[in-house]
Amino acid sequence: MEFLIPKKYYYTNGIYLISCKNGMKYVGSVCRIKSPYSGLYSRYKQYIKNPNKNFNIKIKNCIKKYGMNSLKMSLIEPLNTKNHKLIRKKEEYYIKKYKTYNTKKGLNLKPYGTGGNGGANFGKKYPKQSIKTIKLRVKKLKGIPKPPRSEIHCKRLSESHKGLPCKNGLNYQLTVKYKNKIYNFNSVMGMSKGLNIPHNRIFYALEKGNKFVNPGAEIIFSLRTNELPPD
Repeated sequence: MEFLIPKKYYYTNGIYLISCKNGMKYVGSVCRIKSPYSGLYSRYKQYIKNPNKNFNIKIKNCIKKYGMNSLKMSLIEPLNTKNHKLIRKKEEYYIKKYKTYNTKKGLNLKPYGTGGNGGANFGKKYPKQSIKTIKLRVKKLKGIPKPPRSEIHCKRLSESHKGLPCKNGLNYQLTVKYKNKIYNFNSVMGMSKGLNIPHNRIFYALEKGNKFVNPGAEIIFSLRTNELPPD
C-alpha cells in the first residue's frame, strides 16, 4: 500500500482517500484525541499491520484480486480539529462528492461517516422507548442461569481428565523430568496443568518425537494409553 500523504500531515486528523488500480475508491477519516503522535500515518500503519481486521469486505476483495500494493492512500483534506461531528460531516460530504457509496466504483459500505474513531453508530440517537427495551433485555439475560450439563457431558469431561483413551488415541502415559525432578502423568492435560505447559506444545513434541517440550522439561518415557498391553 503506497502512502502519498505529505510528512507535515502525518500526525494530523483529516479525510483520506484509498484508491485501487481498478479505479475503485474509498473515503475515510481519522480523529485521534489522546496521543499527539497519532493521526493519518497511524491509520496507515493499522491498515498495513492488520488488513483483515481494519479493511471492509470490498477493499479485502480488491486486495485478494490485485494485491496490497495496488492500493494508494492519499490526503483529501487535513483537519486541525478533534470534533467527531465536524469530521463526520466532512466525511459524508466527500463520500457524496467522490460517489464512493452504492456505485460500481465505490468501496464505502455506508453513505455516512464514522467521525474518524467514533464507530459506525457514532452520533446515532435512539428513541427513549428503544433504550428502555434494550436495558430490560440485558437485565433479563444477566439473570438467566446457564443450562445444566447433561450426565453424558459430565461423564465425558470426567473421562478426559482421567487419562482414559480418547477416540483419536492421543492420550499418553508420561514420565517427565522437570527442574531435576521426575513426574508421572496419565494424560497430556494432566501434564499441561501440572507443569503449566500448553497442551498443544506437548502434543507437537510427542508427534514429532522430540524429547524436550521446552528448555526445562524433558520427556523420558511416553506411551499411548490405547497401546498399553492387556492385563
